[in-house]
Amino acid sequence: MATVVSCRRGDSTHRRVGEARPCRREPAGGDSEPGGSVSRARGRIVTGPSPGCRWCGSSELTVLLDLGRRSSAAELPLPMDPGPDRTAQLSLLVCRSCALVQLGHGMVDAEGPMGAEPRTMRRQAVAALSDLERAGFVRPGLEVAEYSSPHSGDWSGPLREHGLRVAGDGPADIVLDVFGLMHEPDQREAFGERIARLREGGIIVIQAHALEGDIARSAWHVVRHGHYAYYTATVLVAMFSRFGFAPIDVFEYDLQGGTLVLVFGRHGTPSQRVRAVLDRERLAGLDRPAGLAEQAAELRTAAAASSLALRSYLDDCRLHGLTVGAYPASTGSVALLELADVGREDVAAVGDVSADKQGRALPGSRIPIVSPDELMDRAPDRVLLFVPELLDELRERYPHFERDGGRWVLADPYPTEIVCNE
Repeated sequence: MATVVSCRRGDSTHRRVGEARPCRREPAGGDSEPGGSVSRARGRIVTGPSPGCRWCGSSELTVLLDLGRRSSAAELPLPMDPGPDRTAQLSLLVCRSCALVQLGHGMVDAEGPMGAEPRTMRRQAVAALSDLERAGFVRPGLEVAEYSSPHSGDWSGPLREHGLRVAGDGPADIVLDVFGLMHEPDQREAFGERIARLREGGIIVIQAHALEGDIARSAWHVVRHGHYAYYTATVLVAMFSRFGFAPIDVFEYDLQGGTLVLVFGRHGTPSQRVRAVLDRERLAGLDRPAGLAEQAAELRTAAAASSLALRSYLDDCRLHGLTVGAYPASTGSVALLELADVGREDVAAVGDVSADKQGRALPGSRIPIVSPDELMDRAPDRVLLFVPELLDELRERYPHFERDGGRWVLADPYPTEIVCNE
């Protein structure tokens, strides 16, 4: 089912339009397979010769979501490269010993091409640094060792603006991780590496997606190759405690459905904000493996519903003679497009500002990647947005697109057309 959002700047209302048409594939049922179904494996306990938990090594893991064999967005083929593209099992598990939610062992991604940083990411960095400064955790002259996401989102610019110095390879007063830890296959090694960089009396600042928010909005699409760990505040506190660190403070933001910035140190007591977040997770059952498995039960249903809705939307577009493009070539788009059985006949091209991505194609669907300007030159009737935070930037850069009758379409969680009432 499609949704139209009719909006003025900063003011939105919703109305439903149309009914979902049958998908060309069943959204669920039977074993998982490449190209269109979600496995019924949720809740199965995995034991045996598996490499085990990425943190504690336990071999007892519970499957929360099984998306079958999926391609990796880190491997962008040339459009004419022979297939098939490499795939691996994409499953979300929870450790029954330490409660870390994590990817199953399969594909280990190399870092793909760097993505563009949305303005919302920079605003988030500025807001977080301002909060940390007001709380007394940062001040000019301190040295910061930063670990950032391979996709984008580093804080180097805002750090310098706040008078902080970027450390070299030596020790630092602050170790900052911006969505970096989740990209580390060996979690214990990655935590140890960061802690080893810290000077005596220093602090560790972790920015991480809030698993609480992902579960609350059934955001199954955050599960992707290369994102090896998914954190609650509770499990991060437990992980750092193994190295003698305790939580001191936490700041919460709306970025990407919920983002936490946590401060850890060897000394200090948890703030009221920390206690509130931990209490909230405990009341929701997110502080224990059984509760996480129960709360994540809707992920499988959401994956099937999202892929069905996208398949139906694209079928309707084709029925009405509408051409469709997409933006950007994000890691999160790959599994959705494969589950919905989307190909070049459905989406003509996907735009992306990364020159390293342009001229290549998304794996699986083989949709060609072009520059944003080339995408607009093709004059599609609809453009699917896989990263909703980019909407305002795109509307400012290409105002003619909507004036000429085009519509931006948010892909998450269901196709949602944006109609501007200027």
